[in-house]
Amino acid sequence: MLDIIVLMIPIFLLISVGFMADRFELMPEGGASALNLFMFNLGLPALIFEAIAGCNPSDLKQFDFLFVFSVGLLASMFLTLAIMRRCGRSFSESCVLAMMAASPNVTFVGLPMLMAFFPGNRTVVLASSISNILLIFMVLLAMLLLDMHKDAATEGVKKKSGLAAAALLFLVKNPVLIATVAGLLFCGLGLSVPGPLGVFCHMLGSTVAPCALVALGFMVSLQLKERGSYPKVSTQLIINGVKFIVQPLLVWGLFKLLGTDPFWTALGVLLAATPSATLAYILSEKYNVAGAESSWAIISSIFLSLLVLPLLALVFR
Repeated sequence: MLDIIVLMIPIFLLISVGFMADRFELMPEGGASALNLFMFNLGLPALIFEAIAGCNPSDLKQFDFLFVFSVGLLASMFLTLAIMRRCGRSFSESCVLAMMAASPNVTFVGLPMLMAFFPGNRTVVLASSISNILLIFMVLLAMLLLDMHKDAATEGVKKKSGLAAAALLFLVKNPVLIATVAGLLFCGLGLSVPGPLGVFCHMLGSTVAPCALVALGFMVSLQLKERGSYPKVSTQLIINGVKFIVQPLLVWGLFKLLGTDPFWTALGVLLAATPSATLAYILSEKYNVAGAESSWAIISSIFLSLLVLPLLALVFR
């Protein structure tokens, strides 16, 4: 329990910095939006390129883990999407909220948590890296769906040709996708990232987590101050129910069904039960959709993970 609390302290501090920055007017109006644009167009592509390009192709041959974690992410996303649509939410809102429910924070919470629970075991780094790559493709899928739906709604286009054009535009101009493709080329061809480029990507990519959390605190302050915005309990219950009950149970069940090694099963379940990823919150800000609910989902999932993760750690240690 203490290990989890210690891991969460820096996250809460960064959110608090953003909150206080707004309250004491330390950032200009629109500062959080500028931070999110910086993260999405610069920091996030650098982080993604570094993560994928640094992988050894042989490291990705954990087929059980790849399959189960992929199914867990996709099933959680589309289940939440269907529930939100059934509740009368728009497609864009449903898609963003589904990402909040389906996206575990495998890098900034998952990796240090696993390193604390299983000290000295390098397998935890591999599991976190594989999960992170799968999460990147989830983000790309959500962006593609949001962009295609936005273009179709704006132009009144429902034809396949219109959707194909929207998809093509997404592929050509998206910095996250460009970084993903570049990273896959380096990984697949076995190329080493040149030293200066690697340092550049590491420095730029390292800004994503702190910037996202500071912007999150800033937005929470704005919601409370300007709109008195408090979370809709039913929405938070759906998101966190899928996040902490459905996804871990589904992942555990599939691992047991496939007879996966118990240690890899433990890693997969613990990673699935981490709080909602800040990448999902960045999506909500980029598309200006469900910002209030997304920010509250991040915070509520962090608090809930303080209860869930220690219990799971006791079960699987």
